[in-house]
Amino acid sequence: MKMIGQNTQLIPSKEKEASDATENSDDGVSKLGEDDKKKTKGVVVVKLDAVTTIKLEQEVNLNMVKHQLASKYFSARQYWFFTVPQAFLTMLSGIIAFGATNLITNNIVGSMSGLVVFLQTMSGNCNYGTRSAMHGSIAIDLRDLRDDLVLLKQKLELVESRQRPNQKLTDASSHTSTTAGTNDTMGGNEDENTDDQGGGNFNDIQARVKQSLSGCKSTVPMRISEAFHGLQSNLLLKQSKKSMDYLSNIYQIGHFNEYIELKAFDMLAGEIMNYPFYPLFLPNSQKMVKDTTKRLKKELRESESFWILEPV
Repeated sequence: MKMIGQNTQLIPSKEKEASDATENSDDGVSKLGEDDKKKTKGVVVVKLDAVTTIKLEQEVNLNMVKHQLASKYFSARQYWFFTVPQAFLTMLSGIIAFGATNLITNNIVGSMSGLVVFLQTMSGNCNYGTRSAMHGSIAIDLRDLRDDLVLLKQKLELVESRQRPNQKLTDASSHTSTTAGTNDTMGGNEDENTDDQGGGNFNDIQARVKQSLSGCKSTVPMRISEAFHGLQSNLLLKQSKKSMDYLSNIYQIGHFNEYIELKAFDMLAGEIMNYPFYPLFLPNSQKMVKDTTKRLKKELRESESFWILEPV
């Protein structure tokens, strides 16, 4: 009987210990949640809209093009300055070595071997192959990010187009309290749907860009970066009131500047790639900027009446 009594006394004590353990675990979880809130309290999550997504797409595309041009430039230099001469000299010295019968041919073979060693040393110092691989890898990451931004832009434009009629309805029916309460609930649902359908914010895009760029310890060649920055600064300088009024009358959209800059950067990349000595040598950045600006001005003038049918 005493044993049974002792056993019956042990059961409540175990239950008490279990309850204390669950309470401690709940307290630990709540503390962790509070710590996470404290950590994320200072981080402001910025939601994206269609116009902001276009600007991000433009910036990502600009960096992608610069890294692609740099990758081809370094790859060509590694191939023609070091890989091909080393292979040719090694092959030639091997062929001559088979027929070496006197001191002169032996000296020629030794000189070629010395040149191969010199080229290998210079190749290791210039590091063109490694730099080309780094820029190429970043270009691939930025290309994937740009494709995601294009899809996100289309999704946000669809969501915003669906929200405009609902916004008009809420504005028209906001004079009564009943409909106002209904509209508040509808607005909350729309915000939730926007978050679900948008699926992206500025913080995520920023983290992906930083992660991609942090993997490259090589800088883009100065002529490439200065050409793009020079063109961008020229476009900003030419955004006078008369020019903006003229372009706004033609395009009738609020964010035509982003499309013009995208076209300008594409033209500049084409000018660099069409340079006769590229990718082994880079063109003069000032000349490329001037030629691109002239072509862009001509394109804008032609686009004003591009779709107008000429009289037969």
